[in-house]
Amino acid sequence: MPNFYFRTIGDATALNLHERVKRGESAVILGPSGVGKRYLIDLVNQRRVKGGLTAISIAHFGKEEMTISEAKVVAALVQESKLTATAESLEEWTLAVSASASANNPLKLVVTNVDGMSKALAHKFLTCVRELVMRNLLVIVITGEGNLVDLVDGGPNSAWDCAHQYVVHAHDRKHFGRFLTKRMRQFQLQFSRKLGEARKLFCELYRRTGGDVSIMRATLWSITDNLNFHLKEPNVFPVRLGLDDIPQELVFEHIVPTAGVVPFLYSTRCVLAAAREAYPPSAHQGSAQSITVLSDLEKLIAGQEPVLADSHPHVLELAGLAGRNCNDELIWFSEYAKGFALPYFTHQRLGDYYAFAHDWDNAYRLYELIESPLLKCRPLSDDDYVTLMRLLDGLAVHFHRTIRNEPDEGDVRRNQNLLEQLRQELRRALIHMLGFPDN
Repeated sequence: MPNFYFRTIGDATALNLHERVKRGESAVILGPSGVGKRYLIDLVNQRRVKGGLTAISIAHFGKEEMTISEAKVVAALVQESKLTATAESLEEWTLAVSASASANNPLKLVVTNVDGMSKALAHKFLTCVRELVMRNLLVIVITGEGNLVDLVDGGPNSAWDCAHQYVVHAHDRKHFGRFLTKRMRQFQLQFSRKLGEARKLFCELYRRTGGDVSIMRATLWSITDNLNFHLKEPNVFPVRLGLDDIPQELVFEHIVPTAGVVPFLYSTRCVLAAAREAYPPSAHQGSAQSITVLSDLEKLIAGQEPVLADSHPHVLELAGLAGRNCNDELIWFSEYAKGFALPYFTHQRLGDYYAFAHDWDNAYRLYELIESPLLKCRPLSDDDYVTLMRLLDGLAVHFHRTIRNEPDEGDVRRNQNLLEQLRQELRRALIHMLGFPDN
């Protein structure tokens, strides 16, 4: 079974991964989009070069769009594997690696963004990887976002239960400082000349972002926007920042695609995807821990009871919303993550997510907590119209399942009870999803 290591990106993690690869062990790096998984690989390769070893070749996938072509994947693998033989399929690539590598001299390779492949293609690729790793012909480091975990965690959908998996979503202070200094130069921002004030500013930025460099980029964009840089002439003198310049929260207006990164948008997609999959589906989760992502998110928002995590990464961790403390309890990953989640995951939105998961009792429970009757008069917008159509489709499926699961024994009373149940369900939907009056 896999061992999961919850680490920050920095020298210690890079050394640990470097030594593992040097011993011939493969690994997986999991983390949110833009967190710095590729940067961690670069740190490992720097150590290899300094130690007189060759840098590991890197094959990139899914940087711009989903990779569905096996031929493109194979072409990149053949090129980065430095194979002399040609291959047109993953099976042929596996044979070519088997012919050129040996247990004493295995192929070393890094493959990034495996989650950027289609699920079927990623499963096939990882199946080939598992075969080569088991035969000691391949040492590989794979990176991916949270949706890769079910392909490598040893569960029923897994293609390769990699023994060593690193879960990362923050830089340590040293490497966060490197990124921060670089980005501040780009934004024409500077620290105070007073060391004490500069240290306080750095510590506050690290606390609010949690060490996430993608959130840090959004923070700097927000700062420059508040300073009205877009109204000033180019080549302005750098501005020295103080604590008052740090935004108290990041809202969608601040979350722009700076450097190709959109913080928190990935987080919302992770939670929505999990809601639609009746999480957790994997065999490693026991019945005592069969808690949905949504109920855990509710507990985290309420802050009244601990949310326990097991040895496997939780979806909220992979989404970049939560971290874990020394007691394996989920806590907010950062001040900005908490500040985003509390107003975003409203009763209505969480109710919709429960409905997407076909948990209508919890959906109606949350809809009933909506205080303003105007918010129940949906659709509220064009985007909400799309959501409402999905909810109504789900309600139709719910009615169909209710009827199908009821045994047809010709019992008039039973049929009347079923009809009354459907009437009550429809009534609740009209009141809480469309805003009809309760009379």
